[in-house]
Amino acid sequence: MIAAGAVAVHQLRYLIGYGGDASRALQDHGHAYMDGLLPVLALLAGLTVLGTIAGGLAGARSPTAHRAPAIRVLLYAGAILVAFGIQEVLEGVLFAGHPAGFAAVAANGGFVAIPLALVAGWAALMTVRGLASVERRIAVAFAPRRPAPARWRVPAWTDAILAPAAPARCRAARAPPLALG
Repeated sequence: MIAAGAVAVHQLRYLIGYGGDASRALQDHGHAYMDGLLPVLALLAGLTVLGTIAGGLAGARSPTAHRAPAIRVLLYAGAILVAFGIQEVLEGVLFAGHPAGFAAVAANGGFVAIPLALVAGWAALMTVRGLASVERRIAVAFAPRRPAPARWRVPAWTDAILAPAAPARCRAARAPPLALG
């Protein structure tokens, strides 16, 4: 989710910052490699969905997070901003046409990455929650059905027969009956 969010923030930042010249700016700044990342992100997304299904079939139930949703959004957004910043600084070092240093992150409206990262953080939270919900539903739907434990029950009609015998067991023993005859 963080990688997808960082790529989305990167692409949207250039689209907002450069407008109609975004494609040219991306090419001039050495971003041709970004096209190769999309299949990798699609593969990671597919593996995430498969992992969710496999976890649900295995009976795993994702634990619910104890942090408040706002804190989790900020954590995701912070991680996305860090990944975005590192990416931009590395591009400034590696590619000749790319701005270097702080300008790599801030040039041409680069600070728009902050609200974009917050939106991407919220989307990451919603995705993680959705995947956890799917995993729990699969786990419940495919949980092995165990029959209820069999309990031996005495039929109700036996109460009338056995009830008088119970107090007899508690009394003192009596003499045997007299034989007549």
